[in-house]
Amino acid sequence: MKRIALLLFVAGLTFSCTEKKEEKGTKEVTAKKVTQTTYNYKSDQTSLTWTAYKTPQKVGVSGTFNTIKVTGNKASNNAEEVLAGATFKIDGLSVNSKNKIRDPRLVEFFFKNLVNPTFNGEFGTFNNGIVDVTLNFNEVEKVIPFTYTLVENQLTINGTIDIIKDFNATKSFDAIHEACKELHNGKTWPDVAIEVVAQL
Repeated sequence: MKRIALLLFVAGLTFSCTEKKEEKGTKEVTAKKVTQTTYNYKSDQTSLTWTAYKTPQKVGVSGTFNTIKVTGNKASNNAEEVLAGATFKIDGLSVNSKNKIRDPRLVEFFFKNLVNPTFNGEFGTFNNGIVDVTLNFNEVEKVIPFTYTLVENQLTINGTIDIIKDFNATKSFDAIHEACKELHNGKTWPDVAIEVVAQL
């Protein structure tokens, strides 16, 4: 009888130890789920760079804008969702190419000849390296497919627009071309490359 009682006692201890190990394993799995990364849009860690082209050799000239406002962004565990659906507004008169002679010319001859020097847009869904960007420029709205890459928390978005074909900005194009004709060796290109780099 004593032997049976002893066996039951040992079995009880073994069962108790097994239960504790299972609980510990459950807690570890739960802890892993809680430590997911949350991505956010950070305006001070985001840059927009435009590159326009001049001369027959297609030399690039780059710059940015000092006034860019982004709204509708959200925090997410998925980095591709942070800017999806977000809108942006850019003041063209705040153009900044880091050249004190060029910038006033861009304002006077290009941006002031647009129907509206302020333009805006919206990011679509980020999917398989492509994001459609709805851009309203010169009061013409068009959806332009951009490409993007995501490496860890860095999102890089790239695209190209044609200011004449896409947005009917012939007046602005002709004005800046004539004003800078000698500097451009007689050639100004209508395509502009755009790159956005965001640390999320």
